Amino acid sequence: MKKSVLMILLLAFLAGCGYFPSGGGGGGSGSLSSTQGLVISFDPSSPPSQVHDNDQTFDVGVIVENRGSYETTGTVTLRGFDPRIITGVARFKTTGLLDPVTVTPSLSRVEGGSDYLAFSGTTRPLSSVGLPTDKYEFPLQATVCYVYDTIASAEQLCVDPDPRAVTSRSCVVPSSLPLTSAAPVKVNIRDIAPTKGETTYVFEVSDGGGGIVFATDAMNSCANNNLQRQDIGKVKVLRVSIGADDITGSCTGLSGGYLAMSFDQQWRPQPKIFRCTHTPASDGAYSTSPTVILEYGYMQSITKQVQIVAT
Repeated sequence: MKKSVLMILLLAFLAGCGYFPSGGGGGGSGSLSSTQGLVISFDPSSPPSQVHDNDQTFDVGVIVENRGSYETTGTVTLRGFDPRIITGVARFKTTGLLDPVTVTPSLSRVEGGSDYLAFSGTTRPLSSVGLPTDKYEFPLQATVCYVYDTIASAEQLCVDPDPRAVTSRSCVVPSSLPLTSAAPVKVNIRDIAPTKGETTYVFEVSDGGGGIVFATDAMNSCANNNLQRQDIGKVKVLRVSIGADDITGSCTGLSGGYLAMSFDQQWRPQPKIFRCTHTPASDGAYSTSPTVILEYGYMQSITKQVQIVAT
């Protein structure tokens, strides 16, 4: 995704300048803030709530919309039905490249890209599979898997190279700082500890989209409903910067650049922290912009109750 890589580099540069004309973080009136990436929904009429058996066409339409600030594609899989009763359905389908949501210089919101994925199969006679009833009900599930980046920033962060010095200051270092982003995984600065010549930042990563986070190299496993325990909760920390200073190399609490989030019994990720240190670039207090870029796989599902009746 060459376009996405260029966008990330541009946003990182703009963050150092404290300027965000078209979203991607910043906390100002021109920035985007949401907890969504790709969002899926069923076509209301495809499938209908009730379908007949006996070699009837079974059509399913899934709408995929990009409501976040990162350009990506999504792979959708249908599950939840007996393949002996509904046959011939494609295992999965992938969207085209979906543009992100943006904000124009005049602060008008431009919606992200969308795609319509059409699945088709055939219903078999219920009697042919030995069902004892004349109807078959099931929750049709559509699952989307995709790779996404969180590009989080704030317009202003006070940096003080010597917090105990007796001097006048242009700004005051906060104890914490929320970061703005438009993506399902969120990151904020939970704690800021300035000392003479060095400041330690504690970043907290959490899920905001209600889905499952997984390692980006497990996309095929996600599409094939075969994610493993070791794939879950892996977030790649691509970049952490304070103004123009890239401090990613100072970060601790990572393994091979990855943050391993813990998760509950439903595989939902729990908040996790990592720490980075920064050596201020000035002898006095000054304001600049922090930026954090994360990359991960994400999975979400929706369901619709469907009934197949015998003819």
